[in-house]
Amino acid sequence: MMNQKIFVYGTLRTGGYFSNSLVEAANKHLCKVVGVEMYNLNAYPGVIITKNPYHYIEGEVIDYSNLSNDEWESVLTTLDIIEGVDYNLFKRGFIETPYGKALIYLVDNESWFDKQKALQEKRGFPFEKVIDWADKDPNIQKRVENNEIKQAK
Repeated sequence: MMNQKIFVYGTLRTGGYFSNSLVEAANKHLCKVVGVEMYNLNAYPGVIITKNPYHYIEGEVIDYSNLSNDEWESVLTTLDIIEGVDYNLFKRGFIETPYGKALIYLVDNESWFDKQKALQEKRGFPFEKVIDWADKDPNIQKRVENNEIKQAK
């Protein structure tokens, strides 16, 4: 059986805009992961790998180990559509979490990202670095405050 965990950090988190698009999972855990940075790309966040141990973001590990391989593939197909994989918006990657290795969606075209970042900064609107998307989305924040997601220990 393949690794069936995903680390979500934005609109796919519990309470996020696309969270209802996901199959219900037995276990969800809040945690932070290191070596990445998240930026506010307006309606959604984007994450890039930095490998810097001082860079981190907060999100949620969703464990789908209770699904069959066919069900997991269906989840991945849905996620790829939401994340715009076919349009090179995001790509699949992997990241270490306190709950083991997990799939993560990353900004696919870093040169595009760098150009957008430079353009925004030139206009006086620097890309905003974000550690926890719940700070931007009141629905996610409410679910966290109501302990609807298990906190990392």
